[in-house]
Amino acid sequence: MKWLYLLLPFILATVAFGVYLYTASPATMWLDAGRIVAGNISWGITNPADPAYHPIAFLFGLLPIGSYIFRLQILAALMAATTLVLVYKLTLRILEDQPSLLFKTLAAVVSLVSLAFCYQFWSQAQNIETFIMVGMLGSVILTLILWPTHSREGFLRKMVGIVMTFGIASGTNPIIMSMMPSSLLLMAQKRRFLNDVNLFWLTLLGISTVVLVYLYLPIRASHHPFINWYYI
Repeated sequence: MKWLYLLLPFILATVAFGVYLYTASPATMWLDAGRIVAGNISWGITNPADPAYHPIAFLFGLLPIGSYIFRLQILAALMAATTLVLVYKLTLRILEDQPSLLFKTLAAVVSLVSLAFCYQFWSQAQNIETFIMVGMLGSVILTLILWPTHSREGFLRKMVGIVMTFGIASGTNPIIMSMMPSSLLLMAQKRRFLNDVNLFWLTLLGISTVVLVYLYLPIRASHHPFINWYYI
């Protein structure tokens, strides 16, 4: 039975992934989906710019399946499914002191299913937008923050993951900064594992990741893509 508990979140997320694609709109959806498709198909620069999203979405646009819009919906559904697995794991982590494995599993299943098929999440899991990517990256950061570490090496690996995820997320919606206080609190609680050298390298890593993400803008602008807000 242990294998079932391990596979359950992936099975449920896969079912949700299939539902998202089965019910996906054949055309662009609401808000900024149109500008994102136009910017992505030309590997261009939209307003606001999404330098972390476009390189990934451009690769999905090369998939030899369905329409171009459907290929980007696959990316959205995949990010949504990843978020669902992380929410399941987070629920188990929050309830880790509960003695009943069945209770914790049921709570995690309810959390996953409730999020998967609520209107807002479901709609964004099919939409060509960056909101679902922000939600996934936020879930990654929260999972790393709450994951237990008891050694300096484990904590530093965790901080590397958090810093790099923040760096990537800087190329999406600024709402991701709402995760910063939790990260700073973690660093304060584990300050015995940090020193000036660690802080220097973590800061350098974060800055380097942000720079690499935003290099997309001048590089693509120099090729004068169809959608190019870089010079406006």
